[in-house]
Parts: sequence; C-alpha cells; structure tokens
Amino acid sequence: LTNRVMGVVYGNKGAHASAVRCFESSLAMAREIGDREAIAKAEGNLAIIYDLEGRTEESEKASKNCLEYFLDVGDNIGAARTANNLGVLNLSRDNLQVAGEYFEKTIAASRACKDQDLLGTALVNAGYCYARTGDAARALSYSDEGMRIFRELCNQNMIALAYRNYGTIEARNARF
Repeated sequence: LTNRVMGVVYGNKGAHASAVRCFESSLAMAREIGDREAIAKAEGNLAIIYDLEGRTEESEKASKNCLEYFLDVGDNIGAARTANNLGVLNLSRDNLQVAGEYFEKTIAASRACKDQDLLGTALVNAGYCYARTGDAARALSYSDEGMRIFRELCNQNMIALAYRNYGTIEARNARF
C-alpha cells in the first residue's frame, strides 16, 4: 500500500521514473502474495504513467489486465473507468473505431450504475471521437448530453472539452 501511495504522490509531481519504481514494486509484492486487487490497482496506475511517457503498448497491456480483473470480480464502475481510459488511449493513437467501442461500453455501464461524472466524461470523449470520424449527429448528441451533465456538476474543464467537440464538428463540416 505504501509503495502505491508513494507512486501516486510521485506521479502527481511529474516524477514518472520514481512513480514507476513504486508501482512496479507494489505490483511485484502483490503478485508474490497473490493479491489480485492490488495487482489490478498497480497495473492501472502503471498504465497511466506509461501513457504519459508515451509507452502506449505497455499502457494498453496493463489497462487490459486491469479491465479483466474488474470484469472478473463484477466491479462495473472500475471496469467502466478502465474502458474509458482504454478509449482515450486508442483515441490518442487514432484507433477511432476501437476508441468508440470502449466509450460505448463505458457509456452503457455508467448509465446502468448511474455514475453521472463517468457518464459525462465518456459522452464528451465519445463525442470527440465521433467528431473526428465525421459522425456529426452522434458527436453532437453525445457532446450535448455531456455538456448538460457537466453544467449541472459545474465542471468547467469538461465543459471546455465539450466546446472543443463543437469546434471539431464545425471544422470537419465546414465548406471552405
């Protein structure tokens, strides 16, 4: 637990190498004692740092392991958050179809669990994904719904991302 907590502290400070050492140490100890939950949490944390460092293959592998664990134990929110992260990872790699599939899974799970913050995040992410594919109708629908959620939650950062979606939709559909 201490290594994982220290990894979060280092990660928040941008000290990625130190964060990776802590999370890898936490992962090794969790594997040694067979603690699947601790393994999943360590892999989830490593996935974030790996992604920040541009180590996308390692990030994807760790995220998929984490997703598998959450699905196995029936943690629908954990699985949905991990699926959303995998969507963002694939979006950053221009794997738009795969990203969209992960966002759709997140949207369905967050609706079922009534997690408004996660739902709004997935909607805004999916809206951007669909804006980039040229599916303006779905991009607008998802962005509008995400915008309503984040106005209610007063989340200015996510509102700004929804506005980015509108700009992307407009740019893709403009007749120059």
